[in-house]
Amino acid sequence: MKTGEARGIYSSVLKSYNEQKFKLSKQREELKERMESTPDGKTRYADEAATLELKYNAVAEKQINMLESPVRQ
Repeated sequence: MKTGEARGIYSSVLKSYNEQKFKLSKQREELKERMESTPDGKTRYADEAATLELKYNAVAEKQINMLESPVRQ
């Protein structure tokens, strides 16, 4: 694989992680609004909030690992 190809793949993967994090952040904000505007919303949506938080953290961890891992030659 040539350097340019690897750089393109690397950039594409990082962009994908950023897009996923953005989407999940947006979902978390929408859920937060629902939780605040619904009676007993914090209890009712607690599982969904926890799931979104875990998904966001998993994507963020993958992104950090990719940024921190040394490039293998």
